[in-house]
Amino acid sequence: MGTIQRDMMSEPRAYYAEQVERRMQRQDAFGTVEAAGCFGVSETTVREWIEEGRLMAADLNAGRTRPTDPARPEGKRRPMRPYYRITRDAMLELARRLDMGI
Repeated sequence: MGTIQRDMMSEPRAYYAEQVERRMQRQDAFGTVEAAGCFGVSETTVREWIEEGRLMAADLNAGRTRPTDPARPEGKRRPMRPYYRITRDAMLELARRLDMGI
């Protein structure tokens, strides 16, 4: 892949956003693994973007806890790991911001 040098006189183009949009095909909602595939990064990176507020996502496990573990004292339930759903618009917005260097 070649490097594109930009300066203040050149018009920014959405190369990365076009790539991400092409990888998304016609899908409207994504999990973290699917989003990672579209962006070409790891699932951990996608989760970090969500936690940093760079990528908007809905946590479908928000407020849910795991069943009580017999080894833990009663009442000490742990929250479930976040299960994120990401919309197509949120992914395109992040891709455009990444293209602009924001």
